[in-house]
Amino acid sequence: MRRIVLIGLLCLVSLIVYPQETIKYNVKGVVLEDGHKKALPLEFSKIYVTDAEGKLLVNHVTFDDGVFSFHLADGSYKMLIENTGHQSRVKDIVIAGKDLYLGNIYLKVGEEIAAASIESDTPIRRQGSRVIYNVFKDPDAAKINMAKMITRIPEMRKSAKDGTLRCDDLKLGAIYINNEVNGMINKNRQYPMEFIKANHMSQVVLVLPGDTEYNNEDPILLIKLAKPLPFGFAAEVEDESTSKNEHTPSLDAVVNTPWIGIGLNYQFGFEKAPRLTDKSIVEMTGADSSIEKSEISES
Repeated sequence: MRRIVLIGLLCLVSLIVYPQETIKYNVKGVVLEDGHKKALPLEFSKIYVTDAEGKLLVNHVTFDDGVFSFHLADGSYKMLIENTGHQSRVKDIVIAGKDLYLGNIYLKVGEEIAAASIESDTPIRRQGSRVIYNVFKDPDAAKINMAKMITRIPEMRKSAKDGTLRCDDLKLGAIYINNEVNGMINKNRQYPMEFIKANHMSQVVLVLPGDTEYNNEDPILLIKLAKPLPFGFAAEVEDESTSKNEHTPSLDAVVNTPWIGIGLNYQFGFEKAPRLTDKSIVEMTGADSSIEKSEISES
């Protein structure tokens, strides 16, 4: 009898310590441009899903074939679909114990109009020539770095060539931190954003070319901080070699402490380097967990 009671208690403890995982079901569909006889997929369409309380649960981007796929638990949700140059759509979806296929979702060409019932709950909105991303509304703000967060703006992506942020295929004309040019992070020095968590920002504004205030030919990023940039050290070393066996590595470093926040640039030369090209990014810091530690080397 005593043994049976003990087993029962152990089972009860195991239920408390290891609660059953919530089952989630796949939600899938395709975003297409309306008005075509042949389907025209809309890549980089943004998908936002909120629950009945308005909490953002899904922040998703469609693939190049317009397909989206994510997972949700049982319940009722609102889904907002946006794509640059197209009218936005809102759909009510219900998950009831099985996967949900939403089929084709068509967006009409025209001005982006997001329904007020969900727009206020999503991180992104458009206002004329500006795309505004409210970082504090993104549930991943404390999980990913600044650079990755900025690429959640549909037009923004990282260049495969040099890793810098670009608006579609255009280089950034400027990056302003709290409306000022910053010595640590600017259009020519972007790598520190790879080590700093996104929750240091409260808002990112992409100013598209032709803005009436800036009269800009190139896109501009306006970053508003939620808290000061963390203390630490970051550096980028790049070695460029020529056919004459001459090597000119360059070092770019930034230092941020309670007393100093500067950027340094230094070049030097030597011969017979072991590699034709070598690029590394190194970061060192103290106990500030908001900075990621990373070391990358590529030839």
